[in-house]
Amino acid sequence: MKVYLICGILFVAACTAEPDRFEDKVYLIVKDAGLDYSRDQVAKYSTMLPRLMNDINHRANLKLDRLINEFIGMIRYIPNDDLRGHQFFEASRLFLLYVFPKLSDSASMGWEKSALGLEATMLVLFRKYEWHAIIDANCQQFLAITEHQLEEQICEIYARYIQEDIKRDLYFATDALIRALYGNNSVFAVWNYQRLLEMMPTSTTVGPPEKLGIVGFV
Repeated sequence: MKVYLICGILFVAACTAEPDRFEDKVYLIVKDAGLDYSRDQVAKYSTMLPRLMNDINHRANLKLDRLINEFIGMIRYIPNDDLRGHQFFEASRLFLLYVFPKLSDSASMGWEKSALGLEATMLVLFRKYEWHAIIDANCQQFLAITEHQLEEQICEIYARYIQEDIKRDLYFATDALIRALYGNNSVFAVWNYQRLLEMMPTSTTVGPPEKLGIVGFV
């Protein structure tokens, strides 16, 4: 009887436990993806994102409150033993299909659009599904870099755009590159990667953008 009582108490406690904070869960996801960023670096972006989404939503009267809260909640409740699995995929799908397009169209400043584009880009690149495996292989085959190097370069470029409030649709270029990599299209992958390099602070910069004061991920 005591065993059943103890099990029942533990079960209730597990069901009512508070989820991780959004920024804490994002940090775990970033580490699981293999990127070497500190908790403070992750917090700079992940604490800004929910505020940004809500600001644009209320400013433009988009009525996305439920979807934004659902996305944040889905990220917070992702199990720690499957950080980039099914629930991460569902959260990214919700953001990419129903939240990102409307928020991006209503962003009034360049840095806002870039911050949202960074989120969308990393949600795709961090997936563990077939999409991820194909992109990982084609990065090495077509571009002669690892997927981690590509992710770091993309983070650095987005950091520059966010800091300098550059009013240019960077997501258009990163999305085209990812689609070319996923579609096994070497010609367009190389062409879009060259476009991406032209947006770099310098043509040889590779690696975490600590000097820029912000990093990018989910």
